[in-house]
Amino acid sequence: MSVTSYTNARTFDFSSYSPTDSVLLSADLPTRFYLRGLSVTVGRDGTANPLVTLTFQDGPGQGGNDGIFRITSGGTLIVNPLCSYIIPDDSYILIDNGLYFWSSSASSNSYPLTVTVFYT
Repeated sequence: MSVTSYTNARTFDFSSYSPTDSVLLSADLPTRFYLRGLSVTVGRDGTANPLVTLTFQDGPGQGGNDGIFRITSGGTLIVNPLCSYIIPDDSYILIDNGLYFWSSSASSNSYPLTVTVFYT
């Protein structure tokens, strides 16, 4: 007998956040869920982005070594990065305290962040 699971996908856009605090991805997501994957796009078409580090984490924090995963550009300007992280079957990450992110640089209308979360 095969096991079938159903995955939800939600997309969130951010045009303004501070690099000093962790940001709740969305109050529309459950507080507790299994994270199955993320897709992240930074910036607008053809615009270089000063993103240095973006860390996703379970619960609030300061983006240290406690994150689920981290996107790093090494301090260089990057143009429209699209990063996807899909978690292998049977290895899903339990989020207990809400999904948060932390960025080492600020966002703006010129450097927006779009995140799609896949979860059950």
